[in-house]
Amino acid sequence: MGLATKGVAKLKMVALTSPKHDNLTWYSPDWQNNKPNDVIINGMLRRLKKQPIMDHVQVIQFWENGTLYHEIKRPK
Repeated sequence: MGLATKGVAKLKMVALTSPKHDNLTWYSPDWQNNKPNDVIINGMLRRLKKQPIMDHVQVIQFWENGTLYHEIKRPK
């Protein structure tokens, strides 16, 4: 059982950053697949907020099975 495997993750989080920084892609942990999406999203956001790149994130998108599930835009 992997921690966050691309093929079996329920959600994918994409953090779109300012042009001078690389975008970030995370996959939800495999063992959370049976949890509701909002619980998984809250956990991923909590971990992302601890990362230094968070200062440069403009948009956070959550994808489920190739479909945009939720999007958060940073206020200007």
